[in-house]
Amino acid sequence: MSFVNFPSPTPIFPTLPPLTWSVHKKPILASREYIAASGREVQLAAAVYPRWAFTLTYGGSSWLRDQTQNIVPDFTLAGFTEFQQISQLFLACRGAYGEFFYSDPEDNSRNGQVLGTYAANATSTYVVVSNWGSGPFSPNLSFPVGGVNVLSAVYVSGHLISPTNYSLDATRTKLTISTVYSGPLTIDFSFYYRCRFLDDHMNYSQFAQNLWETREVRFESVKP
Repeated sequence: MSFVNFPSPTPIFPTLPPLTWSVHKKPILASREYIAASGREVQLAAAVYPRWAFTLTYGGSSWLRDQTQNIVPDFTLAGFTEFQQISQLFLACRGAYGEFFYSDPEDNSRNGQVLGTYAANATSTYVVVSNWGSGPFSPNLSFPVGGVNVLSAVYVSGHLISPTNYSLDATRTKLTISTVYSGPLTIDFSFYYRCRFLDDHMNYSQFAQNLWETREVRFESVKP
């Protein structure tokens, strides 16, 4: 049996024109239910963290602009490769096989995110998480991120730590830190969802020359 080589490092979902509304995003959890002979129900949680499913649409007022390969170039669209970018990512991932990073425009950064409590003069590794919401639950719900995009700042007990005293692992999901301070460890950062396409096909429609649309780009987050 032969296996397809996957691009390295992890590719990033391209920055394309504004999305056509509506954008769909849903959390997916898993549970088990047992009903006894008496009728009493017992539920078991089978997932600690949610997976997130996304459905994006490009078209309408947000066409994918591109120079198709076999026509005389249109200089008014010079430099636009939006159709090629999304199609190349899909092909590089071999459809639903490969994984990529996605930066959700509505949810991709945190400031002052607490990761734990750091002990002075120790070397410790922390899973990078993001809090979800500020509602009635205390402490706030926290979920591991799919990958760190930009790590802007690291603080221990409010002290800004030099980048020479911390590093991210190869998956960009864990932070290792060693410093002289002790206390709460917080970070300012932006992050990705690590995702894969849900389908082995993607439909494109050409509205006019050099203008393309795709009505459903479906993908789902995966655990690193």
